[in-house]
Amino acid sequence: RRVHGDVEIHVRPRDWLDHGHRDDPLYRHVAVHVTFANGSLPQGSLPTGTMEIGLRDALKRNPCFSFDDIDVTAYPYRSTIAGAPPCREQLQAIGIDSAVAFLESAGQERLRLKALRLGSRVPATDARSVLYEEVMGALGYRHNAPAFRALAHAVPLARLAESTAGDPVAAYAVLLGVSGLLPTSMPSRWDAETARFVRKLWDHWWPRADTWTANLLPRGIWRLTGLRPQNHPARRLAAAASLFCKQESFADALIALSVRNPGIWFRNASQLLQAKSPAGYWDRRLAFGGKTVPRPVALIGVERAASIAINILIPYLAATGHPVESLLSDLPREHDNEIIKRMVYWVFGRDYPDLVMSTGLRQQGFLQIFHDFCINRRTCADCRLTSALGK
Repeated sequence: RRVHGDVEIHVRPRDWLDHGHRDDPLYRHVAVHVTFANGSLPQGSLPTGTMEIGLRDALKRNPCFSFDDIDVTAYPYRSTIAGAPPCREQLQAIGIDSAVAFLESAGQERLRLKALRLGSRVPATDARSVLYEEVMGALGYRHNAPAFRALAHAVPLARLAESTAGDPVAAYAVLLGVSGLLPTSMPSRWDAETARFVRKLWDHWWPRADTWTANLLPRGIWRLTGLRPQNHPARRLAAAASLFCKQESFADALIALSVRNPGIWFRNASQLLQAKSPAGYWDRRLAFGGKTVPRPVALIGVERAASIAINILIPYLAATGHPVESLLSDLPREHDNEIIKRMVYWVFGRDYPDLVMSTGLRQQGFLQIFHDFCINRRTCADCRLTSALGK
């Protein structure tokens, strides 16, 4: 049936009440309340006749969906609120040491939730496959993360390993072939090295192509414009092939790393993620047939490696029962995104102390505070953060 009216979207049904929509006249024409979690609100909470739709079960069946891929910086939250928020004054009142401890506690909660989400998938599938799918999503960055997840589903880790017998070049050919990104012509401007490498990829792909016909992805699934050359999917797939198709599994190598010294663990984890280019082709190139560059260009840069270590590798270890507590105190800083920049200014003001941004765990804390309290807050008057800090 056709429904006329507004649609409101939340993670949980109760967010409707927590965000004050019940008494807001702007929401009186909402006809459909869509949430991730299932459940219904008490009678009278929603406008008369409003439908409630929970999407959790449907989204869990969609291998391309992940909360971590949602670009919340595009969410229409209110960017500025007049005056300093009450939480700023409260955090200043409790002192910098207590404020930092609060941030770190929020950061630990964020990583705990990530581990819970990963852990909920491990019983239903192989743990190594979960790690493969998560790292694939991270290699897609913001624009191509869903496409990378779709590819991970179309090319399961176990089948990829069986099909290529641990040969990264063969694995790269399969990933390119299924993704639709394997070059189908050889322009005359290409140099001899590129022509040889692409021929080698086709030599691996042709004998296997028929077995993957049902898994082919449409080329239109990829965003190929407006990207930094280093982030092109063809380069990132080379990293995936190198990471997950070799004699020692990536998951086993990760588990074998000692966590006694956080600094050494992060250095070793970063080295583990520094995937070597299959056949060395991408060491000094940014595109098929492109000119070689003077210095080597990593398939996975230092910042991306740190982000994967914090947001995927540590939660994965925790989800599979391995100790990670010693690592949390020394998380490296990630690149500041718009949410972190906005939150540190909002919560601590223009002249914020460097201490609040000195570790990755505190950055994670800002992100968790944003998601828990600020993402759709029109006013600070009823914010649960201020009431919690006031206790």
